[in-house]
Amino acid sequence: MINLTINGKSYNISQEQVENRTLWQFLKDNGYYVPILCNYENLKPVGRCRLCVVKDRGRIKTSCIAPLENGMEIITDDPDLRKYRKWALQFLFSERNHYCMYCAITSHCEFQNLGYYTKLDHFSFPTFFNKYELDNSHNHILFDNNRCVLCDRCVRVCSEIAGHFVLETINKGIERLVVADGGKKLGESSCVSCGLCVQVCPTGTLLDKYSLYLDKNSIDFNSYCYLCPVGCGIKIYINKNKDYIVKIHSDFNSFSNGLICYKIRYQELLNYRLFKAQQYQQNNKLNEYYLDNNNLKDFLYSIITNLKDFLVILDGTLLNQELKLINDIFKNNVYTYYPITKDILNNPDFKEIEEFQNYIIINVDLDKDYGAIGSLIKRNVKLKNKNLITLNLNNPNYTNLSKLNINNINDLKKLNDTLYDNFLFILNAIDYIQLKDDIKDLLTNKNYRFLILPIKTNDVGIIYFINNLNTINLSLKINDNKTIIIFSRDLKNIKEINLFKIIQNNSKIIFTLKDYENLEILNNLKNIKLLVYLPHLLNFSGNFYNMFNMLLKTENIFKELSLKDK
Repeated sequence: MINLTINGKSYNISQEQVENRTLWQFLKDNGYYVPILCNYENLKPVGRCRLCVVKDRGRIKTSCIAPLENGMEIITDDPDLRKYRKWALQFLFSERNHYCMYCAITSHCEFQNLGYYTKLDHFSFPTFFNKYELDNSHNHILFDNNRCVLCDRCVRVCSEIAGHFVLETINKGIERLVVADGGKKLGESSCVSCGLCVQVCPTGTLLDKYSLYLDKNSIDFNSYCYLCPVGCGIKIYINKNKDYIVKIHSDFNSFSNGLICYKIRYQELLNYRLFKAQQYQQNNKLNEYYLDNNNLKDFLYSIITNLKDFLVILDGTLLNQELKLINDIFKNNVYTYYPITKDILNNPDFKEIEEFQNYIIINVDLDKDYGAIGSLIKRNVKLKNKNLITLNLNNPNYTNLSKLNINNINDLKKLNDTLYDNFLFILNAIDYIQLKDDIKDLLTNKNYRFLILPIKTNDVGIIYFINNLNTINLSLKINDNKTIIIFSRDLKNIKEINLFKIIQNNSKIIFTLKDYENLEILNNLKNIKLLVYLPHLLNFSGNFYNMFNMLLKTENIFKELSLKDK
């Protein structure tokens, strides 16, 4: 048991409460505000900014790195501490260009807020700074070293959380700089655009280009990303007055522990803005309809009464509510256009992935398609001395970390006696179906598991709600007399496997999302009998299963906005 006092109040703490907990964390958890700049949740504390100082029995301590000790007598605020913090903040302000009136994040900047907190209204010595080139090379991120306070949050989150190890520091003292890949421009580096560096930056050093000057009056709420089967936790920020999404951040309190990829942070943010713009354009086609999910049921029943011979094709871009409704109405005529395996239900969960000592990635670019899983693997290999083998993979972010790169499944035979125990195969569902027997034959008496990556977000939902999973011979079921009904929010997925060639001569009813990519594909299709636009998933409350069999919920963002206004 540890006994201590904080501002005269006594606390008794058990040993379990002390473990892996710093003084600053204990102060925060008990309602004491102590300013801090270099620290961020889930990052290892480094004690760099010296703003979190407190007094312990008359001595000044940096609370973010100070362990809890028996007999502590903590003072969190007094004239000496205020003076110390004010001087520390002046040194930080003086070294770079911190003229807040010219910065895009003024009024919601952590660094600026600390100036207000310490009542810093003038400097006691001249300011000076070197002028650094503004890096505008990245598609999504603006990088301005002139505003950097060298807290190293971005460097640490890039390695400790994201696992990408792109950012680092060079030089010393006032010449110290954050750089990408040893000095490359950010847009020319190995950055995969996860955006965590922007999220944790306390100044205007790293900025989202498409959120500049928009975050003046936003509210936020939690949801889950639906763009890939991982389903990372996200925090969506909406401008309260303008009716648009300002930015999308990761949620450090979700099961994914703050991991996120470019798809939801940047790609979907821009796609949704385009979607909203497209939505307001004049609709001149008589065979186009807009639906919300409240009238989908009646609409589907009205279709089936007029059809004699039809076949329904869908994918995992639909939510559970839509899948169940479609299956209930069309029954055994519903198919997926790609094979799905129920073995996905045996995947290790998000935490279990970290427990494996060895990973084998087969023919899948995790950075491109499953970013959070890629982060887990890369940081484990780099920080925890795990082993990686890649098969048929060209991404240097993985091959450079790999203990061995092979190009043929048969090459695993040569490794059979040298493979370590306790390893995880990572591959997509279609490759798993094709290769699983060969792999099992190669690995007799070995301790291994599979992490099977679904093709689309809610493929697990298809397993639960759709009867026909074996779709390899789907083309044999299609003839020119059948009406083909397609449900997919992303038609390029169907185009990529040439399904359109098989169904080109059929009469088609298509349920999809009205965006620019889908419209381009639709323009090349023949015999569209009816075109129905489904609601965007950001405008629909529903749920889906991720690849770990977790039931996750998406939120109608503007419904949430109206609820928070009440």
